[in-house]
Amino acid sequence: GYPVTAIEENAFKSTSVVTVELPYSLTHIGWFAFADCQSLTAVTLPASVENIGYGAFDGCTHLTVITPADSYAAQYAKSFGIPHREE
Repeated sequence: GYPVTAIEENAFKSTSVVTVELPYSLTHIGWFAFADCQSLTAVTLPASVENIGYGAFDGCTHLTVITPADSYAAQYAKSFGIPHREE
């Protein structure tokens, strides 16, 4: 019954997760949270995300991040050269 507000460091690192849609209550993604997830193809990030830790998506070679236009997540994806789609 508690809202998810953060994904901790290394939470999904090197797992076989394929797609992730994160809840609107999420504000923080920790360092290397999804790093080296080779099967990860899509992550949907809500507008509520205010902080994405260092290397959160490092090594995710097939990833596209789906973000709200003009959101922190969209700016993060652009600044780190992560393929993304704004919706």
